[in-house]
Amino acid sequence: MEYLLPRLTRRWTHLSRQAGGSGSLGLKGVGETQLELDRRLIRRKIARLKTDLERIEKGRAIRRTEREGSFKVALVGYTNAGKSTLFNALGGEGAFVEDRLFATLDPTVRRCRTADGSVFLLIDTVGFLRKLPHDLVASFRSTLEETVSADLLVHVVDVSHPRYEEQMTTTTEVLSEMGVLDRPTVTVLNKADAIVEPGILERARIVYPDALIVSAVRPGGAEPVRTAIGRSLAAREVTARIMVPAGRGDVVGRVHELAHVTERAVLDGHIVLTVRIDRARLGQVLGLSGVEEVAP
Repeated sequence: MEYLLPRLTRRWTHLSRQAGGSGSLGLKGVGETQLELDRRLIRRKIARLKTDLERIEKGRAIRRTEREGSFKVALVGYTNAGKSTLFNALGGEGAFVEDRLFATLDPTVRRCRTADGSVFLLIDTVGFLRKLPHDLVASFRSTLEETVSADLLVHVVDVSHPRYEEQMTTTTEVLSEMGVLDRPTVTVLNKADAIVEPGILERARIVYPDALIVSAVRPGGAEPVRTAIGRSLAAREVTARIMVPAGRGDVVGRVHELAHVTERAVLDGHIVLTVRIDRARLGQVLGLSGVEEVAP
């Protein structure tokens, strides 16, 4: 709408801007009336859209607060790098996937588990693009804020693209502008199955020795990424023993949602659980009704 507003005049050149004939000098014709009407309608729509964006951002801020303490993993990368395909492979089907720019415009968050059962939140974000128009930045702000709140970034790259290294540079520049370059990052060279030229993967392995080379569309192709996420999460986890009254099945269920339960026992009318959990989330578990921490 903001792009269209200053360009409206050209759209109505086929209509008269002044009514002709004696006695009508200075009166507005059909073209002028339609031009003013369109401008007024577009300005109203812009104002309404900006109001909607503010409301959406407030709602997302509340949801981010509710997710505090969870280990958050954000998929980032150039547009059409295969982030949503990888998201579905790690967390189950549900994210929209299509071979086009900006197939994902809204951040999608899903609760996932590592291979050993630890819980993390996976965030699918909008793809980055070179020289993103300034007017679009507000529309992308909510998904970019999800990236800022992440504990781990998974930089997804379409290694089959002839200019994939330029796309990597663009993504790095955007992350730098957002102030998250210091965040732990796993680089994933995706779409290895789409490479037809010889030597591409061999060079990529030499230049990016720490990167994971995968094909998210193949069965099990995303498991190396799940393993890497698990290693990063394990570095932040602690083991704790907690005690819950035997009649509080709701609390036990909540503990299973928040942590990975490794042992369970019954003692003097209480359920004793040994859990592995992110340090930042342990306080959330201990704050549940009836939960007490037990010395190792």
